[in-house]
Amino acid sequence: MTNLYYYSSHSFPTTIKMVRYFDQLKLIPKGFTIGEERELASCLKQLHFTKGDQSIHLYVYMNEQLNELFLFVQEGPLKEKLIRYAPKPFLTLDFSEELFIDETTPQGIITRIDTHLAALDKEMTDARPDCLHLYGQSQWHDDAYIVGNRAALERLHKSIGEALQYGESRKCFVPSDDEAYDVYISCVDDTFDFETLPLQYHDTEFFPKQVPPLEAFKFYKIEE
Repeated sequence: MTNLYYYSSHSFPTTIKMVRYFDQLKLIPKGFTIGEERELASCLKQLHFTKGDQSIHLYVYMNEQLNELFLFVQEGPLKEKLIRYAPKPFLTLDFSEELFIDETTPQGIITRIDTHLAALDKEMTDARPDCLHLYGQSQWHDDAYIVGNRAALERLHKSIGEALQYGESRKCFVPSDDEAYDVYISCVDDTFDFETLPLQYHDTEFFPKQVPPLEAFKFYKIEE
């Protein structure tokens, strides 16, 4: 399983020297110990932190063409604790996205990031809302339904492909009331015991209140 990365970004006015900010940027999360900080390229830094017996990686990437800094934080149980102490410019943003970084060389990582940013920019400028409605089973033998426009179904298809390749994925969608939500997908192996998961039915007359299938996810911190 490769690492999943959550990211946020910070744009700079043209009057501010982003390069200086990038060079002087210090991340000192409270309660964490920095294990290693490496400058992989003039525009890319990698940092490794530990907390107890757990560890987490992050990248800081500078895109001079966009005049923007990107912060990538590894998905896992420490993510929320770490980004709580991220530099303030990153915390002010409501938008976040995810990226699978499966490259190991600095240029490969940079190319992967730039390709992802270009694809995301295209998605956002196409002006096609990713409207998706999911209707689950209320009880035994009920039908389930997925209704979405082409953009949403293509995005769902992409997310399923990522789960098949990497094990897990997450994508954000919106229903018709514009209240955005995440769809988490896990591709478990054939030895996985589905009986460890709560049943998917949501009719509380016959079943307990529905809870997330936490046992199927290792890298996402999913709240009950």
